[in-house]
Amino acid sequence: MSFLVPTLRISKPSWQANWLELEKKRFRNIARWLFISTAIGYVLHFVLIDLPLGKSPIEVWIAYRFGLTAFSLFGLALTFHEGFSSSRFYKVPVLVAGFLFSIMQAQAMVWHPATPYFYAFLLPCLTTVMARMDLLKSLGYLGLIHAVQVPTLLATGLETHLIVSAITMSLGAATVFRSNMISDVNAFLSEQLKDEIQHKLNDALKTTKHKEKALAESNRQLVRKNLVFQTLLESSTNLPHFQDVRELLEYAIDQFEELFQDCGVMMILSDQGTHRFGEAVYTNIAEDTQQLMANNYRKLLNDEFLNSLKLSVFNDESGHHYPVESLISLPMISSADKVVGTALFIGVQMGPEAVETISLFLALVTSCAENLALTKRLEHLAHTDNLTSVYNRNYFEREIRRHIRTNTEYPDLHFSVLLVDVNGLKTVNDYYGHKEGDNLIVKVANLLKTTCRRTDVVCRLGGDEFVIICPETKDASKLLYRIRNRESSMRLHFHTEAGQEIEMPVSVSVGLASTCQFSPDGILRAADELMYEDKRKHYQLHQLKRSS
Repeated sequence: MSFLVPTLRISKPSWQANWLELEKKRFRNIARWLFISTAIGYVLHFVLIDLPLGKSPIEVWIAYRFGLTAFSLFGLALTFHEGFSSSRFYKVPVLVAGFLFSIMQAQAMVWHPATPYFYAFLLPCLTTVMARMDLLKSLGYLGLIHAVQVPTLLATGLETHLIVSAITMSLGAATVFRSNMISDVNAFLSEQLKDEIQHKLNDALKTTKHKEKALAESNRQLVRKNLVFQTLLESSTNLPHFQDVRELLEYAIDQFEELFQDCGVMMILSDQGTHRFGEAVYTNIAEDTQQLMANNYRKLLNDEFLNSLKLSVFNDESGHHYPVESLISLPMISSADKVVGTALFIGVQMGPEAVETISLFLALVTSCAENLALTKRLEHLAHTDNLTSVYNRNYFEREIRRHIRTNTEYPDLHFSVLLVDVNGLKTVNDYYGHKEGDNLIVKVANLLKTTCRRTDVVCRLGGDEFVIICPETKDASKLLYRIRNRESSMRLHFHTEAGQEIEMPVSVSVGLASTCQFSPDGILRAADELMYEDKRKHYQLHQLKRSS
């Protein structure tokens, strides 16, 4: 039954499938029209022609007309069956119907000159056209019909030349139709080719646009990378000229702000000597974020901690939202390969090259900060009291200014101050000499140095006055307690000119104040007043003991 399906030579399988689907759709419409019109035609023919002519026997005509009508309705039903319509036999009903109609009509009619042309030419040719087969199959189908028709037509006495002319015209019409069918195929192929070319052009256009976009993005990143590298390279020549760590960090953060506009940047550098909170500079970061970062500056390189900040930190009142994937924390590493600070970038995307370049710049910033810290340590030696080896007044004034500024910017970073005055120094100087007075001062200085923490700053203001700065301390009462505890057991031993050994208790007056209780600018005044109050109580108690 392979002759029932189209055998058009279409090279592409996808095109051939499209052509077959198109042909089946066309054929279904043609077949439905054929079967409907045939069924109606046979019924009308019987009612309007056969009955009035009184053809007999009538039973034969009823069976003939309504048998073909039933077959037509059956063929019509098959065109609506999806499985049959999609199979390779979808043309069978039409081909069978055409054969039956042509043969039975040839046997049923009374001939006159026009009739053979209708049954030998028009009806078979019409069926062949509807079947839409290629040339050889069309001629073969027509030949089969004519082979069965010819004996019937000759039996009617029809002249042979009329039969031959009708057959010749039907074969010629099939050939002409084949040419038209080839034109349909060519038109179909042209349309398919046009669609494929358009599809390929669209794909090529999409690919080109994608490549252009990727190239533009690559160029943008390259330009950005060059800009970052050039800006930081030019800026690096200015870094060694700064004399203050804070100014150095502010200059660095200005360069980052110029490169990454509308993003938040914060740099925190620990104190090189104590590893405590040192300096912090920032730009475009909300105040609550600044405070939180300062309080947790040791955790800024911890990914788990940074991820926990997504909801609690970066939804500030200004409405800015910085997703966690755009939060970058880079370490500031010293020459000793230790992390001494952190640079935090919020709301900025960086490629690996930018991160590498910025890390090199941060290394240079850290190196300059180390040099400044070394200079600071040299200054520390210059700011040390010669007698007691604690810091002198100049160093104290600089440190107290720094702590006041830090507490003003970050109110949660409190500090405390203890003002200490040596009791009885004038008496020792007057009765036993300044050498013993100096020993008393050194004794008190050692008491304070050994009692205080490593991060506390002990300074001698001059004469018998000392001051202690306790960074990041809300309440230094425990330190005061330790000083008092050790003071009670401390004695000063010296000899008189007569060789007599004298033992004298060491006593100090202390005033303690903290930024939790007093303003940063008023903390020294408060500590001084508390120290003089403590001294007054000491002398009152001493006077009472002497009176008793």
